Amino acid sequence: MVKTKINCSEFSDSEIISKSLEDLDYFRCIYERYKKKLKNYIKKISGFNNDEIEDILQNAFINIWKNIN
Repeated sequence: MVKTKINCSEFSDSEIISKSLEDLDYFRCIYERYKKKLKNYIKKISGFNNDEIEDILQNAFINIWKNIN
């Protein structure tokens, strides 16, 4: 089965979250939409290096996913 690429800009956050409950690929839209903003925020408020920030981001998005399910 060939999947088509999701055009994330077509959907609001709430639509993406609803759709991600049935198709995990939609959650990537949330990740892509907020990764840079969240990474910059963490960098600004902490003294962490990029590897540590990536770990924090990964844990944050895992927790987000767990909490919407």
